[in-house]
Amino acid sequence: MKKACIIAAYFGEFPELFPGWLMSVKYNTELDFLLVTDQKVEGKSLPSNLKVIKMSLLEMRNLAAKELKIENLVLDRPYKCCDFKPVYGLIFKDYVVEYEFVGNCDLDMVFGDLSKYLTDDIWNNYDKILPLGHLAFYRNTKEVLEYYKLKADVFADYMKSFTEEQICVFDEEAGINNIYRQNGLRLYDKYLMADISEKNSRLKLTQLSLSKNEEFVNYNYQIFYYENGKIMRSYIDKDGNIGQDEFIYLHAKKRHFNVDGINNIQNNSFYFLSDRIECKEEKEINKEIIMKYSEYVSERYDRMEMIRYNTKNLFRKGKIKCKKTMKRWLQS
Repeated sequence: MKKACIIAAYFGEFPELFPGWLMSVKYNTELDFLLVTDQKVEGKSLPSNLKVIKMSLLEMRNLAAKELKIENLVLDRPYKCCDFKPVYGLIFKDYVVEYEFVGNCDLDMVFGDLSKYLTDDIWNNYDKILPLGHLAFYRNTKEVLEYYKLKADVFADYMKSFTEEQICVFDEEAGINNIYRQNGLRLYDKYLMADISEKNSRLKLTQLSLSKNEEFVNYNYQIFYYENGKIMRSYIDKDGNIGQDEFIYLHAKKRHFNVDGINNIQNNSFYFLSDRIECKEEKEINKEIIMKYSEYVSERYDRMEMIRYNTKNLFRKGKIKCKKTMKRWLQS
């Protein structure tokens, strides 16, 4: 059997980072990818390990209802697909019969060197690999693919997740991961990714990533870049020394990039900046380059950006009722 097929189901206009996603798919030749979408995708430059299936959201909803045997299944908006990621292996079973594992992924991300992290030891000893919905794998057997039906707690109720309009985040911690943990199943949940926070303009790792992996630290001066199939970070630590990390992938939720020039990048190396992709021409990273591209202003500026984001989010959710109160908080 082939090792794994990673499925992305995406409806509507692709995120700006999609060309970077395509480039990184091309580098991971040991894995296959399936893109299910209502968008037109064609061209000689498409990776040979990518297959595109044209399908509407309604068609996917009907297919999911048929395969899961749930007549009142709700899949009425693209973001709701997240709740169904743990069962992509059942919904799209006809496309993945030859694979040992079925994966799911997002498109607002760029893969690193997947084979470096997904070793034979991990493939052999776990049935679910990786903790978040951006990228995860499930062993492609009937038993494992139906683990989603097992009991855990109220947040891991698959029927609630599949039949209610609200997003239940069934694909992550409170959902499928809880099922695995509370039933003693084989879950590999190490945080290996560069999950980028949407709360700051410059690129920083999320608080969740920092809390789940003690090896991760945000630095005042740090840059993320893609270089010949790898996701890298170079930084200046508190003692003034240059350090470097490698990640399995970079995920940039709710971040808009100008990627106009990405198809013209000849050396397959580029920087992720706050609002754009920029060609990486330097072979060696030094302190001047890190300080130039890190976009750091000050710790106070970072804190104020987070306060503004959180305040606006509370107002959007209705927890701050008065616009005057919101404006006063933002101006303080």
